[in-house]
Amino acid sequence: MAKRRARRRPNEQSNFWESVVFKWGTKLFLGVLIVVVLLTVVQCSLESPEAPSWDTQLTVPLTNHQYGMEEILERIAQDGLSMDSAGVVSYSITKQLDTVYIDSAEMRTPDLSYSVDKQLDDINVVLDPVGPVTVTAVDALNLGTGYPGDQTSVDPVGFTVSTEMPEIGTCDSMTVASGSATAIVYNNLGLDLDQANVRIFDRNKQDTVGWGTFTGGIAAGATDSANIPLVGQTFTNALDLIIIAHTPGGIMDQVSTRDIRSSIAFDTLGASMAVAAVNPDTLDFSQQVTLDESGVIDTAVLTSGTLAITLNNQTEMSATVVVEFPDFTGASGLLKVEREIAAQSQTEVNLELAEYQLVPADVVAPQLLAINCSAYMAGSEGQRVTVTPEDGFSVSANLTSLEFASVTGTFQNSTATFDNVHESIDLPTGFDQIELTSATLTLEVENGIDLPGSLDISMTGNNQKQLSLAGDIAARGSQLISSVSTIVNTDVADFLSPIPTEFDVTGAVTLGGDGVRGTVRAGDFILGKVTFASPMEFVMNEATVSTDPERSEVDQGDIDMITDHVNELRLTYNIRNALPVGASVRLLVDPDSTHLTADSADLVIDLAEVSAGTTTGGLVTSASETGERQVILSNADVRILENPELFVATELMLAASNGTVRVTGDNYIDVTARIEVDYRFDGEF
Repeated sequence: MAKRRARRRPNEQSNFWESVVFKWGTKLFLGVLIVVVLLTVVQCSLESPEAPSWDTQLTVPLTNHQYGMEEILERIAQDGLSMDSAGVVSYSITKQLDTVYIDSAEMRTPDLSYSVDKQLDDINVVLDPVGPVTVTAVDALNLGTGYPGDQTSVDPVGFTVSTEMPEIGTCDSMTVASGSATAIVYNNLGLDLDQANVRIFDRNKQDTVGWGTFTGGIAAGATDSANIPLVGQTFTNALDLIIIAHTPGGIMDQVSTRDIRSSIAFDTLGASMAVAAVNPDTLDFSQQVTLDESGVIDTAVLTSGTLAITLNNQTEMSATVVVEFPDFTGASGLLKVEREIAAQSQTEVNLELAEYQLVPADVVAPQLLAINCSAYMAGSEGQRVTVTPEDGFSVSANLTSLEFASVTGTFQNSTATFDNVHESIDLPTGFDQIELTSATLTLEVENGIDLPGSLDISMTGNNQKQLSLAGDIAARGSQLISSVSTIVNTDVADFLSPIPTEFDVTGAVTLGGDGVRGTVRAGDFILGKVTFASPMEFVMNEATVSTDPERSEVDQGDIDMITDHVNELRLTYNIRNALPVGASVRLLVDPDSTHLTADSADLVIDLAEVSAGTTTGGLVTSASETGERQVILSNADVRILENPELFVATELMLAASNGTVRVTGDNYIDVTARIEVDYRFDGEF
C-alpha cells in the first residue's frame, strides 16, 4: 500500500531555511544578478536576433540489387541463354532448316500417249463353195463315140479338164491376206489317175490364181482334195478349175456313166481388199508405252488425271470399239472405254481419272503400260461392201496431268537439295567475341516419308568457318507417324568461335535406293532442326551486358531550395562480384528511360573495376568486392534531382577471361549505389 505524507501541527516550531519566503527570494536575487552581468558584458547594447542554420544531408537511393545469373539471363532476354533447375547455364542456338515437302509437282508422272491403229489387212470374208461341176469321161479323155457293150480300152494318156465354175455370189473381187482354197475332185472315170494337178484360173483377169497337187494321184472311184494357197492373190468372182492329169490306161466299163466332178471350197479368208459381203469379225490390236519413272511402282492412287481418246472407224461397216488400259483400275473395275461407231465416223471420249489406281503388270523398270483395243465389226449383212488396205481403225489416247495421292513401290535414289538456306543468329550483347571451348551440334531430322535415306549438309558461317554433318535418316514407317533421327557432333566449338551471326546451309536429302520399298504420299515431308549448345564454358573476351532500367522516386517537396544550397554531391557505391571474370560498372541516370545510353543519358557514372571472383577449377568459390567507394559529382549534376522520377540502367563491362571459365547459376554481381547531397539549412528556407 502506498504511503501518504502527514499534515504538520500548528504548534510545531518553524524552520526559516525551509520556508517559502527564503526559496522565492533566492530565485529572484539570482535572476537579477544574471541580468546585471549580461548587461555589463554587452555594455548595455542589444542586436536583432538571427535565424538558426546547420549542415544536413539528402540521400537518394539509385540501385541496391544483386544481379543473379538467372536474372542476368532474364534481363538480357536473349534467346539461346538458359539455366536449368540444377543451375547449369548454357547457350544454345536452334534453327529450323527448310522443310522438304513431297508436293504435287513431285507426285506427278509424265504424260502417257498412245497411238495405235489396225488396217483391214485380214478382214473376214466367207465365200460360198462353187461347184461341183461335172465333165463326162468322153469329153475329159476325148474318147469319141460308139462303145460296144458300153466299154472301151484306154491307152496311157495325159489330159486336161477345164471346168467353168459358177460365179461367186457374195464377192465381186478380193485380195487375200490369209487363207486358201481347196480343190475337190471325184474320179468317176473308172481309171486310176497316177498324176493330178489342179489350177484355179480367173476368167475375168485371164490369170492363174493358184496351183494345187494331188499327191499320189487319184484312185478310180475316189474323191481327193488339194490345197491351193491364195495369200497375196487377187481374184474375181469368175473362176475356172483346170485339172491336169495322167492315167495309166485300162478297160473303162460303163462309159456312158463315167465322168470327173470338181468343186472349189474356200477357207474363211482374210482380205486386205475386197468388194464382197463381209461377215462379222473382230480385230485386236495393242501397244505398250514406257512409264518414265526410275523406280518400280506397285500401286499408285491418282488424285487427278485426264484420259482423252479419239476412236476412228475408217471402214464401210459400223463397229463397236473397246479400249482397255489393264494397268488402271477404278471402283467399277478396269479402265475401259466402249463405244459404237458408225461407218466412216469418229468419236471422242474424255474421262477424269481421280481415285483410279495404277497397278502396273510389268514389275521391271522401266515399266511398260499397255493399251488393248478391239474392234467388233457387225459385218455387211450380205451386202457387198468395199474393203481397201487403207480401211481400218485407229485409237489415240492421252493420259495427262497424272497426279498421285500416294505411291507404293521400289524407289531408286531420289535427292532433294537445301539450296542456300540463310539463317541469322541474334547474339546476346558481347557474345560476338566469346570463344566457346565446348559445344555440341545436334541435328534432328523429322522424316514424314516412308523411305529411309541420308542427310549431308554443309554450314558456312560469316566467321569464315565451315562445318559438315552427315548421317542416316530412318523411314517414317507404316503407322503414318513421323520418325525422328538424331545426328550429333560434339566437336563444333571451333565453328562457333567466334559465334557467327549468320550462316548458310547447303546440302541434300537422299531417299530410297536399290531395293528400297515404301509408300510416298502427297504432303509427306522432311524437316531439319539444328541446335548448337554450349554449357557456357568458354574463353571470354571483353563483353558488355546491359540490364533493364530501374526506377527511383525523388521527393520534390523542397528540392529547389536543396539543390540551391549544395555543399557537396557524391555517389556512394559498393560492388560485389561473384562472376568468373572481372567487371566494371557504369551507371546511366536519366529521367527518360529511352535515353539510357552512354551518349544520351543526363548522368553517366563509371564505377571502379572489380576483380573476378575467386575461382577453383573454373568455378567461382568466393566473391570479390570494391568496398564502399565514392565518386564526387559536380554541383551541376545535382539538377538531375529536380525530376520526380529517375531511371537507372546498369552496364556490366565484363573483362576478358584468363583462360577457360564457366558460368553457373551461383554467379552474380551485386551493385548498390546512392546519391548523397550535403547542403546547408539556414533561414532562407
